[in-house]
Amino acid sequence: ENSSDFHISAKIFSDSKIKFLAVQNCFWIKQEIIELQHSVRVFIPEFLCFSSYEEQVFDKSICDVKKFSIVGSLRSSLAREYVKRKKIEINPNKFDICLVSEPIAEIIPEFEYIDNFEDVPGMIAEYTHRLCKKKNLNLVFSGKNKLEDDRWDEEIYYYKEFLKNYDFKISQSKREEYGTSLNIMQSKLVIGHCSTVLREAMSFKKKVLACNF
Repeated sequence: ENSSDFHISAKIFSDSKIKFLAVQNCFWIKQEIIELQHSVRVFIPEFLCFSSYEEQVFDKSICDVKKFSIVGSLRSSLAREYVKRKKIEINPNKFDICLVSEPIAEIIPEFEYIDNFEDVPGMIAEYTHRLCKKKNLNLVFSGKNKLEDDRWDEEIYYYKEFLKNYDFKISQSKREEYGTSLNIMQSKLVIGHCSTVLREAMSFKKKVLACNF
């Protein structure tokens, strides 16, 4: 749904018999939509979205979304199918906390209005590791980058700047293994900043702490 190529193509062929469906991939916040310079070009004939929240967020924007169809998260659904197909045993209490990795290695234009936005995920990681050490909690630090990605180790270097006093380990996997979803399924609490994963964690009926600094 955040592909400019899709928006342009859907607009050009809007009078044809070709059907365009946009599947939600990321979590949109109201301020982000308003700030987007290209939002005037956003054209979605039908948006397969997580919930009614998306309709509320897009309602006051200049984005042109013709129809909202609530279907939930495709990624979460595929993760459930993966667990079932591979007959993976899920222990919902294996980890006390699942910390979601959200490395920011470069300036994101949509969030330039937020001071020190690039430092926030690092701060959250440090606070979480400090808490787990103090309370002797079992933590899984779930990675964002996939092992087959060219920049798979980028998040390790990012968090080294904030976790210098901790011997941390980031749980990384291949894309088709749904590592983060499995970590969430096996955790009591999920902690993060503004990752889409936090929305998806609720589909697994997990408690979520979104640290909005």
